[in-house]
Amino acid sequence: MTGLRIVAAGGIALAAGGAPTPLDPLYAGLGLKAPRRSSRFTQLALLGARLATAMLAAPLDAGSALYLATGAGNVADTAAVLEGLYRLGEAPMPFAFINVSSNVAGFQIAAALGLNGSNLTVSRRDSALGAALELALADAGSGRLAQAMIGAVDECCWPLDRHRERLQIAADTPLGEGSHWLAVDQTATVPLGVINAVVRLAARPALEAWLRTLPPTQALVPATPEDSELVHALAPRDHPIWTPTTAANGYYASAEMQTLCAALTRLERPFALLGKTTAGWQAIQISRT
Repeated sequence: MTGLRIVAAGGIALAAGGAPTPLDPLYAGLGLKAPRRSSRFTQLALLGARLATAMLAAPLDAGSALYLATGAGNVADTAAVLEGLYRLGEAPMPFAFINVSSNVAGFQIAAALGLNGSNLTVSRRDSALGAALELALADAGSGRLAQAMIGAVDECCWPLDRHRERLQIAADTPLGEGSHWLAVDQTATVPLGVINAVVRLAARPALEAWLRTLPPTQALVPATPEDSELVHALAPRDHPIWTPTTAANGYYASAEMQTLCAALTRLERPFALLGKTTAGWQAIQISRT
């Protein structure tokens, strides 16, 4: 299968405090303004994409594709609309109703970056990033993908205790939000790395057998801090493990993309990003050229 040649990786992660972190100053730091009448989810998504594309030597071609993965989507606006409908009996305002759709963010990013290629949003609670990468790998394998942006975005929703209930996580779990993106250029001769496959393993024996096939030069990278103990327990003896310090940013569904971006830019060897899913385990395999 043709791999995805990554030429830039970056984004932003924010720890959730008592109130949302203002995004306008972060846009101003890039010399930009946040898009008007857009949701926080859209603004966060575009901010991360802007930070990633700022690392490119040249803009992506207009025909580049865009893949956006999200675990919870535009959850804040959706919660507000449903609150108004069912608790207050109020019809949503037009822009609030439009912003409930998570694919609005992909449209806004494409418009801002001047992209008119295929534009896909993968919204699923578990393994959204893996699914988006599988779609991009399929398009690359068929020759339909030359350049692309691949992102993973999740916002937080206040009040935080309600959001933890919504996510079905422990009441003391630190929360966060983030937007991280990869730029793909299949003509690149010296990419940051090449994503070759998304491997799904349903049972622990299959995972252990797969781990034994990995060469000692390929590091294992826990997808999230929650996966670290598992990876250390299952890794073959003396196998290299690299764990970035991303826990301080808090939990959000697509946090594994933050780890992937960190490993691509800071780890100089091939690696497999390994994490637990509801169906078993998922590994994203990255080689170096």
